[in-house]
Amino acid sequence: MTPLRQQMIDAMQVRGLAVRTQQAYVDALARMARHFGCSPAQLDAAQIEAYMLHLSRERGRSFSTINHVASASRFLFRHVLKREDRGLERRPQRGIGQRHQPVAVALGIAHMHPSALVTKGTHQRRIAA
Repeated sequence: MTPLRQQMIDAMQVRGLAVRTQQAYVDALARMARHFGCSPAQLDAAQIEAYMLHLSRERGRSFSTINHVASASRFLFRHVLKREDRGLERRPQRGIGQRHQPVAVALGIAHMHPSALVTKGTHQRRIAA
């Protein structure tokens, strides 16, 4: 285990991050390090953003995966490296195409009479007859 990885794990444990979150952060940073062929500590915000775009556009990764990269990088820079890189403070935003559509639209029943649908939050579902 590299000293940087151990510092990252120690910092996450001290701050009480869940074990699964710790694993996700370490995995996200390890994949990014393999992609660039260098330690994540040597990267800047522009390179991290380029990697996130690569994951989205070329690899078709989910918003959740990209958000893990952003969160892990932010944690590494702030709490382990004690660096504040401009650009890392922004959180990724879900794209319009990634938003969930109402269930009624997805099922093709949005054309039904409104009384046949019940609304719960922003999602709709059909009332069983």
